[in-house]
Amino acid sequence: MMPLFGRPDIMKLEQDRDTRGLIKALEHGDESLRKEAMEALERMGEDAVEPLINEFRKLSPTDPTVKLSWTIAEVLGKIGDPAIEPLIAAIREKHLGLRVNAALALGLIGEPAVNPLIKVLSDPDRNVGGLASVALARIGDPAVEPLIRALTDANDNTRVCAAMALGDAAKQANDRRAIEPLRRALKDDNRWVRLHSAGALTKIDPSETQAIQLLKEAAQDYSLDSSDDYRGIAASYLKEIPSA
Repeated sequence: MMPLFGRPDIMKLEQDRDTRGLIKALEHGDESLRKEAMEALERMGEDAVEPLINEFRKLSPTDPTVKLSWTIAEVLGKIGDPAIEPLIAAIREKHLGLRVNAALALGLIGEPAVNPLIKVLSDPDRNVGGLASVALARIGDPAVEPLIRALTDANDNTRVCAAMALGDAAKQANDRRAIEPLRRALKDDNRWVRLHSAGALTKIDPSETQAIQLLKEAAQDYSLDSSDDYRGIAASYLKEIPSA
């Protein structure tokens, strides 16, 4: 166990496989010590995954421990492959802080997490698919082609969440391959696919007039129930377009 006072012995904690002590060291004020603890946990690999994910259960994405959340996500991101399936399971749980932080960690893992995340887009819980789309958007370039393919998936949730992620992923990668598939998606039978495809298009190219028009019409569609956030999402996309 980590001593109550003084500088913790990271080497000893690692030798003892003391994940709890190493995670505690991530909160230490000494930056070099935090880095040593991160590296030790990374070397522990799969053995450190569940204890790190369990730590997320104690944290909220909005509380003062947000720095610790990011540090744990970084470690899981560096552990990579062994963390993917446990993190995928975590974003399906009900604990909001756990789900959000798990998505952050998956985004940091990068390309190896793309295909597992694509599979999650079809989850019946749209919030789960939404978190997967946030992770895919963060990954950027490696996610663009799989997201383009997902735009034509038979599952409505998959197409919606793919459209949500594609604008940010393509913009981050400076990749214009998504433009034509997104233009085609403006005619999708599902209005949410059309809405998010329009928003994605304007992120890649703010001069996409057809997409802008669709967003303007959606923002003024008062035939919808007032509890429906369709208009609000359209308006939020429009706010990001300088010319709109």
